[in-house]
Amino acid sequence: MYFIFSWYWVPLLLLLLVSAIALIHLAVSRFRSNPTFMAYKESNSQLMNFPCVLVYPELAFHESKKEQFISSITYPDGLNKTYIRAIIDQLAAFWSPDVIYKLRDLENIEELLKHNDLDVETAAKKLIFSCEEIVLREMRDHAKVKKSEIENNQWITPRSGISSGLVLAIDQSQKLNSIDLSYKWIAVQVGQRYVDTTLNGTALNPGYEQWIIYQEDRYYINDRAKNLGTTLRNCRMGDHPLKYFPNYRSSGLDFNRVTIVRIFIQAGLHKTFQRFSFFTHLDLFAQLGGIFNVFFGCSILTLLGLIHVAWRISVNEVIKYLKKLLKSDQKKNTPKNPKEKRP
Repeated sequence: MYFIFSWYWVPLLLLLLVSAIALIHLAVSRFRSNPTFMAYKESNSQLMNFPCVLVYPELAFHESKKEQFISSITYPDGLNKTYIRAIIDQLAAFWSPDVIYKLRDLENIEELLKHNDLDVETAAKKLIFSCEEIVLREMRDHAKVKKSEIENNQWITPRSGISSGLVLAIDQSQKLNSIDLSYKWIAVQVGQRYVDTTLNGTALNPGYEQWIIYQEDRYYINDRAKNLGTTLRNCRMGDHPLKYFPNYRSSGLDFNRVTIVRIFIQAGLHKTFQRFSFFTHLDLFAQLGGIFNVFFGCSILTLLGLIHVAWRISVNEVIKYLKKLLKSDQKKNTPKNPKEKRP
């Protein structure tokens, strides 16, 4: 009767065991397939495509050219070098609507130009470098630099270098087609990736050489996250238009000038930040312990303790059994008559 009653619980215990195994399999499968909850964990290096470089026009006057212009002209009564040096930048207001100017200063500039038989365009050309001057200066300066000096210079870093750069000589000598095209910005952009908006626009000054290091942080995200708004996503995609740097399209301004731009990127490889599950092996162990607690009424440590106790009991039983076999074997081999010799 006791035997039948004990076997009555076997199907129920087997059902609980199968259910526990199924839940453990589900937990392990979820752990291995990256659950929904994501967090930054590590990064690796991947090949990076060269970015797209966008150039926007801007009008500015070089300091050395302004000094040459001020020293080469004559001044009418009431005007002097100090005053003209302070207001000469307002000459750009004839082309750019955003240049701050005073009407009285512009009238004095016009009077100065008439006194020297100059028009506005001719005076502006004297205030900026020509294409030939910029290119020749670039060739002359870099011809004097030795390779050893370049390698030891401060601007070479592990993330950028002269071997991974793009040099742009920007020439804008065509007529101005739209008055809205009055700025020159350079923006380095990539599509379908995150771009730091604070570094995505750099003002360029004509006649100067600027060195820009392009860096980006990449993240793998879910496709559904791309459809969220910028506010919810707390970031901006690389193909989204920027608020302060709209995409201007123009062939250039009406002055001959060249701006040298060097863009450096990491040679070939770039770190890509990946998002992994915070559901680690420790969490998996804790979840499996909860399953054992629910279905067997004990924790994993208790279960390990019971297994240890069962192991010791089984070892003791095996030792007792072996001792019995040894004693029985000794009794069989012991003669009943002590004087009788063993064969």
